[in-house]
Amino acid sequence: MEALPVCSICNKLITSDLRIVKSKAILRIIDASKRRQDGKFKIIEKCSEVRIRINCHGNYIRDRCIQATERSVKKTSNSKRGAPTFDFKQGHFFCETDASNAYIDKTKKISRSLSDCTFCEGRPSKN
Repeated sequence: MEALPVCSICNKLITSDLRIVKSKAILRIIDASKRRQDGKFKIIEKCSEVRIRINCHGNYIRDRCIQATERSVKKTSNSKRGAPTFDFKQGHFFCETDASNAYIDKTKKISRSLSDCTFCEGRPSKN
C-alpha cells in the first residue's frame, strides 16, 4: 500500500484533488513563494515535479492572494518595529504618566490631585 502524498504548499495529506506540476508551473510557484516571503521556494526549486492540492495551487499563485499576503507581512513588520514597550508597574495604562507608588506618595505631599488623568485620581498606594 502506497503512502498518501503530502501537499507541498499546505503540508496536509492529499486525499483527493491531486495535481502533479512540472517545470513551468513550478516556476510560477517559486515566483509566488518569493513574493510571499515564506521560503517554500528553497525546497520546491530542487524538485522536478511537485505534488499539491488543486485548491492550494490556485490560491497560492493567484495574484490577489499574493498581494493580500504582502500587505499582511508589511503590516506585521511595521507594527512590531515601532511598538513601544509599556511598564505596567511604573506607568499608568490610560495616560502613560508615572504611576509608581513613589511618585504617588510624592504627589500626595505636593497636592491633592494625583494627575490630570481622571482614572489616576485617588489611587490608593500599596503599603
